[in-house]
Amino acid sequence: AYTLTMSTVLAAINTIGLDPAFGFLHENYCGRPSLACDLMEPWRADAAERFVLRVLNRRELQHEHFTDGGPAEGVLLNADGRKEFFGKWFPFMHEEARSLPGFSPEMTFRDGIFAHTRVFAMWLRGEADVWPPIGS
Repeated sequence: AYTLTMSTVLAAINTIGLDPAFGFLHENYCGRPSLACDLMEPWRADAAERFVLRVLNRRELQHEHFTDGGPAEGVLLNADGRKEFFGKWFPFMHEEARSLPGFSPEMTFRDGIFAHTRVFAMWLRGEADVWPPIGS
């Protein structure tokens, strides 16, 4: 879920024209999208962790969706588990409108991430007075 959330943040950064390598909170080093790591922070709990808890609490992922990868790999989603996970992820991020702190009207998590990134770019350019726009 973190990787998928990060990919959405990276898409927003690239769409808006920011450089994902230059962040403020995460150390900059070659190959690391530090700005994406920074802008993803408010979405960890709001999107990624909420989704994981949701599919587990609703029992949409069952014991048989996991496999033991051993001490080096831990517990992994098997092919059926990944199919179930991804099948639930995309509607959760792209189709379900919800009230997001700092934004109105209701929007999807994907739209919220893009709006959040746009406001950040405006703040960088001096076009917005307040950062961050959401109460996280």
